[in-house]
Amino acid sequence: MTTIDKKIVSDESRHDYDEVEFVHEANAATQKEHEMTLGRALTAYPKAIMWSVLLSFAVVMEGYDTVG
Repeated sequence: MTTIDKKIVSDESRHDYDEVEFVHEANAATQKEHEMTLGRALTAYPKAIMWSVLLSFAVVMEGYDTVG
């Protein structure tokens, strides 16, 4: 193996490790969010909740507009 090949192999193995670590961290974060209570979710994501509520109201009002 040449010096360049060794560098490529070491970079690829580092990349694989980073990818494995990334997947592990993502799975841990997903598990943490799944275990979150409603109260904790309300305090953690207030902007997302308000966006969802406003969008839902807009869809409902659009439905009323087409009926009436």
